[in-house]
Amino acid sequence: MDRGDYAKSWEKVADSFQRTISKEEWVARLEKVRAATGKVISRKVRSITYSPYSRKVRSLKDAAVGMRLEQKFNTSFDGLLAAVETMTCSKQPDGSWRVSGYLIRPAGWRQYRSQLLLVIPFAPAGSVGGFS
Repeated sequence: MDRGDYAKSWEKVADSFQRTISKEEWVARLEKVRAATGKVISRKVRSITYSPYSRKVRSLKDAAVGMRLEQKFNTSFDGLLAAVETMTCSKQPDGSWRVSGYLIRPAGWRQYRSQLLLVIPFAPAGSVGGFS
């Protein structure tokens, strides 16, 4: 995504993500947001959380698919020096991991809720399918 190939990033995300937002809308949102934030100056891992989704597990397959990995990064952009990027990946039925959510928030965003830059809602794990 840092190279601006937003359409390609959409093609690699989970099916649930693709059902939440069209490729055209994803590209348009990212072009708008990244025009405002500018290029990445630095990105450092803030936290990584591995956890099951909060939902009923009906089978062992559901249990395996219902896992997610949330990665948060302290990111500095040309136009936004202090931001937190969150990328959530979910385990797919084929065993692969794919991005199922992505957002950018200004650091300290709770003070500035109206400045939330990009939020892509997460779909439930039962309906499922990076940075480069």
